[in-house]
Amino acid sequence: MAKAYKQEAITVVLELTQEEAETLEIISRHTGGSPADSRRKYTNTIGNALRGAGVDLSSKDDYNNGSNSEVQTSLWFKDMEKL
Repeated sequence: MAKAYKQEAITVVLELTQEEAETLEIISRHTGGSPADSRRKYTNTIGNALRGAGVDLSSKDDYNNGSNSEVQTSLWFKDMEKL
């Protein structure tokens, strides 16, 4: 079960089960938007941290967006300055 709490004013620590961490890692790879100007930059860093901790499902990803498109993006962020 996922738990979240603030450890310091600017730090949030998540405690995740293996399955929750794997799910978040998959989501991080299927997020669209500008990697520099949108919230995608944060999903990139989250995914990189999870993969650095050994959570990497890129070889057995079970994500399916319901199409045959090679671009499988489930979540697309607008640039933050355009909001």
